[in-house]
Amino acid sequence: NFIRAVVERYGPNGYFWSENPSVPYVPVNTYEVWNEQNYNVNNPSWTSAGGYISEYAKFLQTVSDKIKSSVRTVSPNPQPQVKVLVGGLAADVNISDGVSGVAYVKSLSEQSPVPGVKMRQYFDGISFHPYSGSPGQTANQIKGLREQMDKVGFKDKAIYITELGWATGGPVQPGLTLSTEEQARYVKESMSWIKDNKTKYKIDLATWYFWRDSDEPTNPAIGLQWDSFTGLFYLDGTEKLSWKAYLDTTAEPETTIVSSYPANGATSELRFTSNVLSSNVTSARFECRTFKWGGAV
Repeated sequence: NFIRAVVERYGPNGYFWSENPSVPYVPVNTYEVWNEQNYNVNNPSWTSAGGYISEYAKFLQTVSDKIKSSVRTVSPNPQPQVKVLVGGLAADVNISDGVSGVAYVKSLSEQSPVPGVKMRQYFDGISFHPYSGSPGQTANQIKGLREQMDKVGFKDKAIYITELGWATGGPVQPGLTLSTEEQARYVKESMSWIKDNKTKYKIDLATWYFWRDSDEPTNPAIGLQWDSFTGLFYLDGTEKLSWKAYLDTTAEPETTIVSSYPANGATSELRFTSNVLSSNVTSARFECRTFKWGGAV
């Protein structure tokens, strides 16, 4: 079973950590189940009647139960705190492509894959992708999600912003493709708003998408799009203006070298970098780079 294997290897007290004592102990304790499932194309079981929401509810229930039971097996006493998140919901979706994040939350709240058990029992937070034309619109999307969550009985569930960004290149997407100066301003305004309102709207995580521009399309079928150019760095590693804005807003990153070893004349280095917005709002990334002796490749 894949879920059990992941938990047993990388979760709290997982054997990966005991087999690799030189690696800092950072077990996986949060699991996001699927991604943008409110888009029709992301759901093989989609029907025009919206039946895929009930199918996702069953899937979430099954995965959540398996994660929790696997954790209890690996760490029976004391049992570590592990969180399960509803997969990242796209904020605005054309009606022909799916349903909005807010509408999806309402429909999800009405599901009961196990008779007599409310849906809220199977997750701890909702992942959200508030892409928009401005930081103000992003703030309104987050407010709208929080209002809906409170209304349908998810008041105690946190919001996890697992994707947020604006691009500086690629095919122009109105409202999402900006100049480098505009991107820097939007980084500062959006992250500052999140930091200032994290308690009011119960926001536990904010993640910028991407760390660095990519030359690989997120959807190979349609090629490079705007979302491959949302990095705080250009593809060659050069800083964009937004990187300084990001640091000024979040904090100086703390870097831990997880692994560094020579291989074929180069050194492979895996680094974990965390920018702490507050005690409970963190933006983080993993990056793997390869170095030659004496300089970066």
